[in-house]
Formats: sequence, structure tokens, C-alpha cells
Amino acid sequence: MGWWPDPLPGKHMKAKLVSIDASQQRLVHLMVTYRIRKDRAEVARKLIAQLVAAVTRDEPRTLDYRVFQHANSECSFTHSMAFPDTEAHLAHIGAPHLKQFVEALVRDCEDGPHYTEMRLIDAVQR
Repeated sequence: MGWWPDPLPGKHMKAKLVSIDASQQRLVHLMVTYRIRKDRAEVARKLIAQLVAAVTRDEPRTLDYRVFQHANSECSFTHSMAFPDTEAHLAHIGAPHLKQFVEALVRDCEDGPHYTEMRLIDAVQR
């Protein structure tokens, strides 16, 4: 069973449904989008790989962390993340590996970073 809550139980055929309980309602979902200078795109991909490895290794309470490169722009990236609560999100924000990542890339951003807190309203998990 995954962490995706299904706000409309029984609506999705052949999907694994997860009912919402009080702890799932506290989930924190965020997306961070930015565009890097073209000459730094390859460096950004390497730094992203290091960041994801550190999140995997050092942040056991991070439920999901995915990084997407935009299909129409090799210089644009979106990080999608989910935490069980605000405390886990704050632990991520305070992690040394995130600070190193931001310090290494923020000066190379042509646009962003743009932070969006998301609220899950529906999902299918297979």
C-alpha cells in the first residue's frame, strides 16, 4: 500500500485504493520548478543525482522525491516531493545536502526557483 490517499474510495477500477486517515490529511506535497543556464544543465543533472541519493540515504521520512527534466527544455527542472508532516518537510529544508545543492545552483537559475505547495485531490496508484 502506497502513500497516495484516494479521496473518493471506490471510484477507480483496478487501482489500489488507499483510504484517507488523519495522518494522511497532514501530508505535505511540494513542487519546485526552475530553469538553469544552458551551459550548466549537465552540471545540474549531476547535482540532482547527488541530491536524490542524499535524500534517499539521509531522509527516511521523505515519502516521495522525484525530479523531472522538462521535455521541451533541457534546462528546466521540477522537483516533486511529499512528506508525512511539516516536521519531515522542515527536516528536508534543514538538511546539509539541500543547502549544498541550492548554493551550487541558485546563482545559475535564469528563472525560479518557484515553490508551490500542492493539495492532493485525487490519485490512482497501480
